[in-house]
Amino acid sequence: MSQQAVPIYPRQNSALVRSSEFDAFIGNAMTTRGYFTITSHDISHELIQRAFALATHFFNSSESNKCACINPDSKGLTGYMKMKSDAKLNLEPLELWQFRQTPGGVSSSGDFYPDNKWPDYIQGFQSVMLELGDHLFKIANLVLEACAASLRLPEDCLTQVIERGWSTLRLLKYPKMPATALSGSVRNQAHMDISLLTFLFGGTAEGLQVQGLDGEWIPIPAQSDDIIVVGGEMLRNISNGRLKSALHRILYPKEGEGNRITIPYFVLPRPSVSLAPLECFRNGEQPLFPEISAVKYLSQRLGVGMDETA
Repeated sequence: MSQQAVPIYPRQNSALVRSSEFDAFIGNAMTTRGYFTITSHDISHELIQRAFALATHFFNSSESNKCACINPDSKGLTGYMKMKSDAKLNLEPLELWQFRQTPGGVSSSGDFYPDNKWPDYIQGFQSVMLELGDHLFKIANLVLEACAASLRLPEDCLTQVIERGWSTLRLLKYPKMPATALSGSVRNQAHMDISLLTFLFGGTAEGLQVQGLDGEWIPIPAQSDDIIVVGGEMLRNISNGRLKSALHRILYPKEGEGNRITIPYFVLPRPSVSLAPLECFRNGEQPLFPEISAVKYLSQRLGVGMDETA
């Protein structure tokens, strides 16, 4: 199936702005598929390439430099982490580093925000990642406003839940393809993200796919400035299923290709926000999803011990 099976918001010569056309496009994509691609954004090619270059620099750093960015007090919410490897497949460990945009501390409502751990030895790293995160957060607000407007709901009914939220920019390095793996076989099983929305760039190697309406898998090109937006479980829950979450997966690349680095952005609510369906989405219907706070939902899904103040 061709890439055109992914709904694409038309390329323009100006910054991404709300319009009736934009709202209708987002509304149709998110109520039917749960994913779409944006080509008309104002994040420069240079900024995206700089972010990927800095991510590569970080993952190529010495173990001591990377481990200095471990944040033991964040419960896996910020800093550097190395995931467990599979010895049977002779896999290198998957590595990641991530930060949250809201400053560290505890808010007046009791929400916990972990400090970030920056690799200060890499010049320009912090400023580039903060700039990229700010751009993506602005796009997230536009998308969530459009979702609400397309359903004739208050435009801030979704954006208000991400104010001072846990939205996260992650640098992710998949290891080199092991000798035992077949090109095109599944590397990361099909899954739905926990977030409200996930923004994905193509990455440094092929492999990202999203599931189409007919069940077929649609490949997303690497080395692209386009942003694919995928709905997550939290958005599905608070909209009472009216906005869809989407399955996506990662395949192994062609033989001979190296590590795969990607930079996903997860749009997340405040920890104390309830994920029970919002009243405006229920329209008198019974809630399809239970009452649970965002932090408890994350704790259950990730298997990490958290509470309202972490």
